[in-house]
Amino acid sequence: MSDARTVGIKLRQIHLKARYSRTMARLGVLDYLQRGIVYSCVGMCVYAVTMSVLVHRDTMKRGQGA
Repeated sequence: MSDARTVGIKLRQIHLKARYSRTMARLGVLDYLQRGIVYSCVGMCVYAVTMSVLVHRDTMKRGQGA
């Protein structure tokens, strides 16, 4: 009984590994290019929001002293 269970577990592992390797295709150049563009846009958005907050705080601080 334990041998059958061990064989069943090993077959399941082999099946999952084969399924994983079929679904995980290599990424093409266009995929990497798209990821680079998307990450660059996200980085610029984060930078813009951060700078907007910093400029706003500086403007408010300068306005209080006037």
